[in-house]
Amino acid sequence: MTSDLLRTFGKHVRDARVRLGWTLETLAETALANPDRKGYLSQIENGKRPISALTIGNLARVLDLPTSVTDPVMHAPDPDDAEPSTADKTAERLLTLAAKDETGRKTSEALLITLAYEFADGDHID
Repeated sequence: MTSDLLRTFGKHVRDARVRLGWTLETLAETALANPDRKGYLSQIENGKRPISALTIGNLARVLDLPTSVTDPVMHAPDPDDAEPSTADKTAERLLTLAAKDETGRKTSEALLITLAYEFADGDHID
């Protein structure tokens, strides 16, 4: 993901947040369920922080960002990381295991991906 894309996305996040009259703390609580992550969101708004697909999705949902804003960031190749991330590999493994599940349980692909990213980012509880 290029720095230009990060800055552009961050500007859209800030504009939407300000338009709603929200503080960074309000956005952190609403989008990330953690008001202490306001510093992280400030870095995103200033284009100084790479963003996971999960965070992009959460911000898009609560700020009602259009796909014209989110798609370029969601689908941008990461020039610094040609290899899939640990989170991507974990998500792929979970999807493969779910496909082999003989019990017939229907596990949401989105849930599996979300869990994989939380696990890879260290946001899980053992």
